[in-house]
Amino acid sequence: MKLTYHTYKINDLPEKYLNQISSIKNNIIQEKKDPTWKNYTDEGFDLKKQIAITLAISEGKIKIFATIYTNSFYGKNVYRIFNRIYKTSDIRDLGARKKYNDSHITHPILFEQENYVRNLNPKFYFISRQRSKTKWLNFYINNYNTEYKSNLVVTDDHYKICTQNKNNRCCQLLIYPKDFNIPFLKCNK
Repeated sequence: MKLTYHTYKINDLPEKYLNQISSIKNNIIQEKKDPTWKNYTDEGFDLKKQIAITLAISEGKIKIFATIYTNSFYGKNVYRIFNRIYKTSDIRDLGARKKYNDSHITHPILFEQENYVRNLNPKFYFISRQRSKTKWLNFYINNYNTEYKSNLVVTDDHYKICTQNKNNRCCQLLIYPKDFNIPFLKCNK
């Protein structure tokens, strides 16, 4: 399988990919296998509200997508990358190896998104995760930094990244460039 990577402004996304994303979202919602399936409903994921989307394509089919997002809560020029990331089952099922052409399968997407956001002159950009800090997350980010000469770090603390706080879902770990200042409040967990 050969993957190619493309980042599109949402308004420039070709219709064939819009249709595929719609189909992927519908499958996630109908199957309810993904524990975060509610994140893919129109309420949780309105494609029109995303800034951009990065696609990993093989033979005209989306295999992975990840969005870039902002909202007023973040503040001006603050962007969340890897906002909604999804891998099709044939990519997801690569197992613990999770490598493609000697790179983690999502590293090129992260690289594309970092470059895209850097061109927006960001005050801050970040990835966030609800989970606790893990060795694997540090391993993933450290490998990415080595491969792409980046300087991302994983926080030890959780930060509030949204206004609703059902089950502390707004309190998340951040992955961000270490030379940026975090604009969010720490959560009391």
